[in-house]
Amino acid sequence: MARILSQRLKQVMADQLQYTQFCGVPGNSILDAASQFRDIITHAENTGTPLCILTLDFHNAFDRIAHEYLFHILQSYGIRQKFIDLLRAMYSEVTASVQINDTLAGPRPIQCGVRQGYPLSMVLYALCLHPLLSTLDHSLQEPKVGRRKRCRPVLAYADDVTVFVTHPAEFVTIRQTIQCFENDTGALHYRSKSKAMALCRWTAPATELGIVFHDSIKVLGVNFGPTIPQTMKYSWIGVIHAVRAQAQKAYTRSLCFAQRVRYVQSCLLAKISYMAQIVPLTTAHAQQITTICTWFMWQGATFGYQ
Repeated sequence: MARILSQRLKQVMADQLQYTQFCGVPGNSILDAASQFRDIITHAENTGTPLCILTLDFHNAFDRIAHEYLFHILQSYGIRQKFIDLLRAMYSEVTASVQINDTLAGPRPIQCGVRQGYPLSMVLYALCLHPLLSTLDHSLQEPKVGRRKRCRPVLAYADDVTVFVTHPAEFVTIRQTIQCFENDTGALHYRSKSKAMALCRWTAPATELGIVFHDSIKVLGVNFGPTIPQTMKYSWIGVIHAVRAQAQKAYTRSLCFAQRVRYVQSCLLAKISYMAQIVPLTTAHAQQITTICTWFMWQGATFGYQ
């Protein structure tokens, strides 16, 4: 039933969340979100445009969504009451017990949260997050990419929210919007895990939000820096470390040469395919990856692993 309902809600997501949410929305993908992020950094670097990038983190995001807020939001999308009643039946009168020293305490009613990993959870959370994204989208100035194209000032992939700030005065708007979202949903902004990064000549601190500035931020698996060369360096160093660790872990396995070649193709090179579609691969980093893969294939086969 959860899978059926989640598929039917995809149409609502396609109509309402097309421009700000990139997870689970038909036509959007993680590559689209990461590429937009890269393009904005490129434009700011080439034009010298001051820009601040915020990554907002919410504490236990999926577990803190109030059920009454969830059902109210679904009604605001124009979803039929019969459909909402089916969802309510899955989340109403649910209880949980806590085991403490071999003793069960409870049961306690669960009045908030969508079950993470549940077929419906991603869809429901995205729909609940949309009011925050929509408010920021309409309140903040859009950053430019190129001469004519403009990008949305906010994008999200599941609960990973990124905001592009073009004026220091917008920090107040962002703080007020987050506070309203927290009051309505039960969400909690995790300031210590949220990060900010300044591009070009941006100097204003994010004191309104209490977010610390960093030299780089990790978004959707990519370590972005304030410039594209720095992004290439940070991102590919991380990928090379992951490939090397994976190769060392599998090195002692009894695999013939053909099996090692297949392992390189299916496991080691798979780690670079995603990054290569977003961040250019330098010659130096390509040589390091080639060396690791060659060592894994030839040395392992040479020392008796036939």
